[in-house]
Amino acid sequence: MDQIRADQAELPKAQRYKIGDLLSRINLAKATYHDERKRIANPDDKYCEVKKVIRRICE
Repeated sequence: MDQIRADQAELPKAQRYKIGDLLSRINLAKATYHDERKRIANPDDKYCEVKKVIRRICE
């Protein structure tokens, strides 16, 4: 998705694809798209310690 937007960067704004149009075309909610972008930009898992505790309890 970001590659598509990067390719559009040189075009005038009126000629660029709108992110909402792209997302609707692939049936992806805007919230999901933005959540994934944030997750990719910040790879640190804020629940890492909680997951370790849960694993210990399950074992």
